[in-house]
Amino acid sequence: METQGEVLIADGDAAIRYLLTSIVRRLPRQAVAADDGPSALALLRSHTFDAVILDLILPELDGTDVLAFLERERPDMLPHVIVITTMPEKRWAGHAAMGAVGAVLSKPFALDELQNALRRCCNGAARVY
Repeated sequence: METQGEVLIADGDAAIRYLLTSIVRRLPRQAVAADDGPSALALLRSHTFDAVILDLILPELDGTDVLAFLERERPDMLPHVIVITTMPEKRWAGHAAMGAVGAVLSKPFALDELQNALRRCCNGAARVY
């Protein structure tokens, strides 16, 4: 099965990145992993992705900072972002870019929920909560 594009996975937990990589490969897309905020930003500056799975709690640079970068520099990518988080909603709900992301999933989430959000974001479909 030939891959159709790339999905960025930005999560500080290696086990979560491994799980997300397995899910992405079933689309079929190639997974590109970042284990911290600066790595995610570097990849977003140099690549175009079909979708981005972004944890809001990242080492060194918060996921909301990554969203702020996308809002300023790559607003076209926001509908392709799936935010996954354990962060309480009151800490991120007021962030302007959150209104434009493709999906917001609270951890723990159902795998089929993530797969459906990934399909929608990769295909440019409507926002999911």
